[in-house]
Amino acid sequence: MSNKNFIFSSVKYDPILCFSAFCLVLIGIIMQHYTNANAGDSYFFSTAVIRQCSLVLFASIFFLAASRFNYQILRYFHWLTYLFGIGCLILVMAIGSNEFGAQRWILLGSYSLQPSELTKIAIFVSISTLAAINIPNIKNFIYCSFLVFFPTALILIQPDLGTVIVVITTWLLFIFVWPIPWRGLLTTFAVMLACLPIIFAVLIPAYQRERLAVFLDPERDPLGSGFTLRQVELAMSSGGLFGHGLEKTESVLQTLSTRGSDFVFAAIAEQFGLIAALLVIFFITIIFWRGISIAQNSRDIHGKLLATSLTGLLVIPALIHIAVNLRLFPATGIPLTFISSGGTALLASSICIGLLCSISTLQEGGPSEDDRYPNTFPLAQSAREIAKEKN
Repeated sequence: MSNKNFIFSSVKYDPILCFSAFCLVLIGIIMQHYTNANAGDSYFFSTAVIRQCSLVLFASIFFLAASRFNYQILRYFHWLTYLFGIGCLILVMAIGSNEFGAQRWILLGSYSLQPSELTKIAIFVSISTLAAINIPNIKNFIYCSFLVFFPTALILIQPDLGTVIVVITTWLLFIFVWPIPWRGLLTTFAVMLACLPIIFAVLIPAYQRERLAVFLDPERDPLGSGFTLRQVELAMSSGGLFGHGLEKTESVLQTLSTRGSDFVFAAIAEQFGLIAALLVIFFITIIFWRGISIAQNSRDIHGKLLATSLTGLLVIPALIHIAVNLRLFPATGIPLTFISSGGTALLASSICIGLLCSISTLQEGGPSEDDRYPNTFPLAQSAREIAKEKN
């Protein structure tokens, strides 16, 4: 096998997975017209739609590259990937733009880059390799947990509580797939519960505390923090079964600057009704199903762990976003996967879908574990020998 074929290979795209992602992207383009375009603008020539289409084309390049990329190569560069993620977070702390009271973005002309979206992928690309080449015991569990929580702490400093919740929830999903002893799971939950009061008191900014207070008491501050949630609730209820239709109308969410990002699910329900909102949930469910299926069918633990992580990074933000719009979770500013405005989130989601296709393709009919490269990962080989001795 040539090096070129080892790094880049032909790909067999998962049609159901790709179709679901495509439908969500299409909904996202349509919603940019309703949330950001001016009344009377053409569907195809409004600035908001053209901007979103350009972001989709850019993200598609990375999707195609990731899908043809042999994901097993990531094992060679997992530390570089991890350091890249840490470097991105340090860079945003140094030169990042401060907006809405948070320093999360790096301005690139008229566009902005949110490094934490790419760091999420870097964390789990690295951790999935380390977990695959090490014995799943308490020592390695603590080691991997530290590697997850260190960049998570840097993200929390920005502050970006929504991304922190996504990373931690994906990590919990990860360790359920990684055959770690139950003591490790209980330790994780115990440490998290013990740290919650400290995190809330020291690291959670005042506006996040206010969001939690408004969530617990909807009548609190009706003209301030509570106003946004009231508008979202009105938008969700005003759409009815089929919404207002294709004609762009005055929206209840018109006064909210984040209607195309943080509250785009409510905008979908308002403009196109309950049917469209359920359709979005349906496509998210399909992505979860296909992602977990790819993980289950993986013939090596690395592919299984990586596919599980990528599925979590795609589905968990969508579930939290929908829960926020339904008043089931405090507002966190998490975008709706493939639909919300925001180029970095769209780019990261496209890379996740591409890597899932790569995992799916390379596992079909190929040798299990590392039979083609038995000496590539000596730690994995040692782990298997120790496991055989114990058995």
